[in-house]
Amino acid sequence: MDLKGFTPHVRREMAKIYAMYSVAIKYKALSILKDEALAEDCMHDVMLKIAANLDCLGEYGSQRAKGFIMTITQNHAIDIYRRRKREEASGLIPSGDPFGSDHVHDNDVVIGKFGYDATLDTYMENLDDIDRAIVGMKYGYKMKHKEIAKVLGKTVSAIDKRSERIKTKVKAFVMENRFNEDE
Repeated sequence: MDLKGFTPHVRREMAKIYAMYSVAIKYKALSILKDEALAEDCMHDVMLKIAANLDCLGEYGSQRAKGFIMTITQNHAIDIYRRRKREEASGLIPSGDPFGSDHVHDNDVVIGKFGYDATLDTYMENLDDIDRAIVGMKYGYKMKHKEIAKVLGKTVSAIDKRSERIKTKVKAFVMENRFNEDE
C-alpha cells in the first residue's frame, strides 16, 4: 500500500477492523500455516491488503465484511504455505522442526479456535461474535468501555450492560463445568 494513502481516517478505520477481526484472522492463518510467526506475518499482510481495499469491505461486523476478510486471510495464508513449501523443496530453508518432533518448546502455547488458550476457549465458544469482540478488546487490548463503544458503534451504557451479562454468562459456564466435573 502506498503510504501516502494511509491517512488518519484509514488509520482509525484499520484500528477498528484490527480490534474486531485480528483474533479471527490470526486463528485462520494459524490453522493453515501451523506456525505462530508466519500466522502473525500473515495477519499483518492481510491488514495491509484490507487497508488498500477498504472501500470494498462494506459495513464492519456484517457477514459480507467477515467473509471478505476471511477470504483474503485464507488465500494469503495458502500463498505463504505454498511459498514456504517451495523454499523447503529448493533447500533455501530447512524443512520441519530443527529440534525434532519430540522437542517441546518452552514457549509453546495451545491456541484454541478463538485465539485464547484451550480452557478459556471452551467458554468463549458459548459467546456470540460481539461478546467475544468485547472480551478481546477489554481484556486482550485493555480498552475501556468508552473506547469499545466507539469501535463497535454502540453507547457506553450498552457496553457496560453487555459486559456485565458476559461476566454472568462466563461465571455460569464455569460453574456448570465444575458441577459436571464433580459428577
